[in-house]
Amino acid sequence: MFPILEAAYDIIDEKDDAQNEQYRKKAEAIFVKFGKKMYLAAMSVTKNHHDAEDAVQDTFISIAKIIDRVPDPETEVAEIYYCKAAKNHALSKLRGEVCRVSIDCVSDELIQIKDFAENIADDELYENILEYITKMDEKYADVLTMRYLFDMKPGDIARSLNRPVNTVKSQLARAVSMLNKEFGVKGRMQGKAEKKKEGELS
Repeated sequence: MFPILEAAYDIIDEKDDAQNEQYRKKAEAIFVKFGKKMYLAAMSVTKNHHDAEDAVQDTFISIAKIIDRVPDPETEVAEIYYCKAAKNHALSKLRGEVCRVSIDCVSDELIQIKDFAENIADDELYENILEYITKMDEKYADVLTMRYLFDMKPGDIARSLNRPVNTVKSQLARAVSMLNKEFGVKGRMQGKAEKKKEGELS
């Protein structure tokens, strides 16, 4: 058995869920179908074989923790989702940041790359934002994570979560509005998006 899958299985088995065997098969299917592509995505960032392998393993550990909520490997958006996840874990490794993911809420993944509140210098405020996200309704936490962590478009998020695209857009707008009202982070997020766009055009 591949060490990457062994680590994922260990996480899944900790759930003590009746569907564990189904989740193990899902993790294996993801690895078989996308493992090489995920490695190449990570390698494009790290330029180093060992770091790329570590990033992929970290990605599968993250996947295992939320295996019931990640896209099935046969869905249209699966390749985008998993390759972006591997790339973001590689970026995290490159920046020397710690990977932490919560079983109940994927918002902890925001810690590893600081995409969501990148310009917040106040550590206490940053932690408060993350804590606030963990308490949000799951439907809002999901769309926030997919949009700002995995850089997925609303249409891709809709297909992944099996929700109407207009519902996803409304939930995303509502979630950002709640964060902005509570912490004033909307401007930071918009600024980051504009900088990214400028970088792509340059």
